[in-house]
Amino acid sequence: MSVIQRKIFFDWNLFALVSILLIFSLAVVYSASAVVSEYKFGSPSYIFSNHLRNVVVVFVVILIASRINYRIWQRISKPLLLFSILMLIVVLFVGESVKGAARWIDIFGFNFQPSEIAKFALILHTSKIIEERNSVISDFRFVVMPILVWSAIICGFVALQPNFSTATLILIIVLTMLFISEARRKHIFAMGSILVGISLVFSLTAEYRLNRIISFINVIRGGGGEHYQITQSLIAFANGGLFGVGPGGSRQSNLFLPESYADFIFAVIGEEYGFVGIIFVLSVFALLIVKLYKVAKYSPDGFSFFFASGVMITFLLYFIVNAFVNLGLLPVTGVPMPFISYGGSSSLINGLSIGILMNIIANSKAELRNST
Repeated sequence: MSVIQRKIFFDWNLFALVSILLIFSLAVVYSASAVVSEYKFGSPSYIFSNHLRNVVVVFVVILIASRINYRIWQRISKPLLLFSILMLIVVLFVGESVKGAARWIDIFGFNFQPSEIAKFALILHTSKIIEERNSVISDFRFVVMPILVWSAIICGFVALQPNFSTATLILIIVLTMLFISEARRKHIFAMGSILVGISLVFSLTAEYRLNRIISFINVIRGGGGEHYQITQSLIAFANGGLFGVGPGGSRQSNLFLPESYADFIFAVIGEEYGFVGIIFVLSVFALLIVKLYKVAKYSPDGFSFFFASGVMITFLLYFIVNAFVNLGLLPVTGVPMPFISYGGSSSLINGLSIGILMNIIANSKAELRNST
C-alpha cells in the first residue's frame, strides 16, 4: 500500500467550501479581535496575525493530508488514541491554565489542546472497531463496550481539565456513530444513559456550571441573573438587523462581548453582516454538510464511511451548539464555530479531517473508474 498518493483526483468543490469559510474568517476575526488585541497585546493585529498563520497552516495540512492514503490513519488509530490520552494526562499537570482550566500545552511556541487530538483519534478508532468487528456488531462485549470504555476514558480526562462541554460533545459524537451502525439500540441506550447520567451529575458538582444553567433558565424566563454574555450577544444581533453595520463596524466586540473572536464570533457576524450574512454562513455550511454526507454515502469501505460520518456529525454539532449559544438557546459554553472561530488546535484538526476526506473521495473515484 502506497503511503503518498501523487496523481489522484482533487475535489475542488469540497476545497472551495472550506476555503470560503476560512477566508471569510480572516475578515471576521480581525474585526472581532482588533480592540481586544490592542488592549491585551498592544497591537490590533496580534490575534489576527496568529489566526492568519493558522489559516495558512490549515491549507497546507489539507493539501498534504489529501495525498496520504487514508488507510494509514486506520492503522495508527490506536497508537494515536493512546498518545492523546497521555497528552490529556500531561496537560492536567503542566498545561497552561486559562480562567481556571488547564487545557493547553505549549509546544515550540504553539498552544495546543490535547482534547482536539483525542476527539480526532477517538473518531478514527471508533470507525476502525466498527468496521473490523462488523461481523459481530451485535455483540456488546466486542463492539459497544470497547468503544464506550475508550470514550469514557477520553471524556473523563477532558472533563477533569475542566472542559465539560467538549467531553459531552465527544460522547454525543461517539454515541451517534454507534447509532448509525448496526449495533443493537438497547446496548447503545443502556450504556449511553449511564454515561449521560454520570455527565449530568458531574455538571452539577461545580458552582460555575450550575450558575450557567440557572442563568440560561433565567434568560428563557426573561428574568434577571448572571447572563452578561448572552445579553451582549443578543444586542449584537439586534444591532445587525437585516444588512448589518458593515465590516469592522461591530460595537459589541469593543470589550463588551467576551471571546468575540472565538466562542461568540457568530454574534459579530450577525452584527456586522446582518441577517444576510448569517444566511450566507448557514448556506455555505449547509452545502459543506451535504457534501460530507455524500462523501460518507459513497465511501469505498466501512472505515471511511464511519470516519466521514463522524466528521460530519462533529462539524454539524459544533456549528449548532456555537450558534445556539450565541442566540441564547443553550447555556454559555466554549465551543468554537468550525473554520470560522479563532483557534489553532480545532482549525488544524478540522483541516486534517478535511484532507483525509479528500483522499477518501479520491480513492472512491479511483475504485469507481477501475470497476467500469
